[in-house]
Amino acid sequence: MSNFGKLNLADIGKGFLIAAGTVVITGLATSLEQGQFPDWPTLQALLLTGLGAGCVYLLKNLFTNSESKLAKKEADKF
Repeated sequence: MSNFGKLNLADIGKGFLIAAGTVVITGLATSLEQGQFPDWPTLQALLLTGLGAGCVYLLKNLFTNSESKLAKKEADKF
């Protein structure tokens, strides 16, 4: 996990993998349960929702320190 106010490449990768993946898989599963494969507009909506969820995850990480404390600066190290 990165320091407060910073993001690293791992944060970005994990954020988009989990957020976008969850939205897309859930949306696909819902469509398939209804007996249809999602059309292009539905897939676009799922992808945009996943992108938004990934951005929210990154904002959370930006304001979380390396000890997973939200809106707390890094502890002083001796």
